[in-house]
Amino acid sequence: SKLQAEGTGRQASGQLTQAYGDAMDSVTAFVKEKPVAAAAIGGIALLILDRLFRR
Repeated sequence: SKLQAEGTGRQASGQLTQAYGDAMDSVTAFVKEKPVAAAAIGGIALLILDRLFRR
């Protein structure tokens, strides 16, 4: 029914929001524990994106 579909949609949305929050918490903890490694990973990611978009 329509009510069940709405409930399922809200549940999926809640799970996605929680997963995003968990991922952000993990990234924040990693950056605090290993700032140099995080900066290096960020720099490499920027280089890769730059090369991809220059094509």
